[in-house]
Order: sequence, then C-alpha cells, then structure tokens
Amino acid sequence: MRPKTYLDALKAAPLFKHLIPEEQANILSFGKIKEFRKNATLFHQGEKAQVAFVILQGKVKISQVGEEGGRVILRILGPGELIAGVAVLENGCYPGIGTAVETVTALSLNKKSILSLMAKYPSVTLEVIHLLLTRIAELQERFREISTERVEKRVARTLSRFASQHGIRHEGKVLINFPLTRQDLAEFTGSTLFTISRILRKWEDLKILQSQRKKITLLRPDQLQSIINE
Repeated sequence: MRPKTYLDALKAAPLFKHLIPEEQANILSFGKIKEFRKNATLFHQGEKAQVAFVILQGKVKISQVGEEGGRVILRILGPGELIAGVAVLENGCYPGIGTAVETVTALSLNKKSILSLMAKYPSVTLEVIHLLLTRIAELQERFREISTERVEKRVARTLSRFASQHGIRHEGKVLINFPLTRQDLAEFTGSTLFTISRILRKWEDLKILQSQRKKITLLRPDQLQSIINE
C-alpha cells in the first residue's frame, strides 16, 4: 500500500470517522505501518499485549485454543477495525491468536499512542467505547447461538453474517471474499469438520451455495435466511 492509500483506509475506519481530514492525516504519526504475509501470525495467545492494530488492508482471523487443544474462531476482522485494543490498554495478554487470512497492512499502536489519541480526539474515545459494547454483544449472541441453535441454523447464520460483512454481490449471488475452509466454519460454529462437510454438500445439491478452493459463493442467499427463520 502507498501512503495515500493508508490515509484513505484510515478515513474509512469507524474509529476515525468523526475526525476532520487534517486530523485523520495526523493519525499515521501515532503508530507504525506493519505488513504481514498471508498466514503470518500477528500475535500469539497468552503473550504480553504490546501493540494493538488498526487494519488498513486485508483480513485477520482471531482464534483461541483451549486447554485440551480445541480451537474456536472468534471473529474475522477487516479494514478499519481495531484489534487487541483492550488487551493493550489493560496491560494484559492477547486473548487469542491473530492470523493474516490474506496479505495484511495495519497501523500498530502501543498503549501510549492509544491513550494520546483518546486524549487528543474525544470522538475516538467514544468510538472505542462503542466498539467494546458491540464486541460484547456479538460474543453474547455467539454464545446464545452455540448453546441453543441446531448446527444448520448456526452455519446459515454465520455464512449470512460473513456475506454481509465481507461479501461481493453480483447478479443476486454473494461471494464471501476471503479464504474460508470447512475447518474454519467448524471452528467458528462450534461444530465438526464432518458435520460441516455434510451440510455444505447438501446445500450444494440444493443449489443454495457453491464451495470451491476455499471460496464460498451464496447462490441463493434468501434460502439461508429461510433456514435461519425456521
């Protein structure tokens, strides 16, 4: 990415959307630009949280590994989103593993930089609070889904969510625009690879979606919504 592209990405970030152009241009001076290749690790679960990241380009997968080795994907984050801000501010540890789903460019911010930003620009503080409340609500909803919904409904809801957040629409179809394996879906929905494979085969036969080379295209997104509403 070029410097002008960095600025364009920052302007689109929810954290900085209320700043005037001159203030947005100043944001880059608070941190450092970092680039990560596909599948690179931004941080490891349990290590000291030294820096947070604002994604400028690409997508990052946040996952956790349990004591018995089981892995769950917490979320997929894209351009404009903040990663690990709370952990850094609390002098804590990274709660999960951050992995570049594709080539990623990010602005890294240490605790001092984040506090300086929040002190200088009150709107950033408000957006951080809003972000935290949104993340808490998302986690509560995910917990409810895993606890109360059957697997097919959880998978349909997850694919619909990905399509809304990361989808490219064309002629009624929606391409989920990042590499998504069946194992990823299993980890995100609290299911198994066998169950996910069975569900996707069934939906491919019904022409609801197409799964090929880590890419999923929703052919009939309305049918997924019908499954969610059942």
